[in-house]
Amino acid sequence: MSEKDALIKAVIHLADKTLVKGYVKDFTAAGNRSALEHAPLPEEFELKPVEGGSTTICLDQAKAVFFVREFEGQPAYNELRFFKNVPEFPGLWVRLRFTDDEVVEGLIHNSLPLLMGPGFFLKPPDPQSNNKMVYAMKKYLVDFQIMGLRSEY
Repeated sequence: MSEKDALIKAVIHLADKTLVKGYVKDFTAAGNRSALEHAPLPEEFELKPVEGGSTTICLDQAKAVFFVREFEGQPAYNELRFFKNVPEFPGLWVRLRFTDDEVVEGLIHNSLPLLMGPGFFLKPPDPQSNNKMVYAMKKYLVDFQIMGLRSEY
């Protein structure tokens, strides 16, 4: 990872239920694109663990990558898991259930990468959530429900 790359906090949930916390390149930097129009994450990427050093994460071993505000999270906070009204920008409002029964809701971009990629970005509905963005791997999903949508019109 070069010094010019912006680093952000991430918590990687591995398929074996291990959590890995550290800093990764900001894959969610959208530039001129919508907050959800991202290419898939690379198959492998560098993580700088909180404890120090550097390690390579194999995305195939990850259930999801949570881009977070704080590593500790907000254990006492009761996160809003639905949109009170209509989502603020175009996309599909979905509910995901992973193989470990964790349920996550959010907004995804309805696009070719959603269909073709190994995973996709999801924006949580709660602006106060510790999770800023989630990259969910399809192979670890057991349920994918479309709860609603907001068109681009």
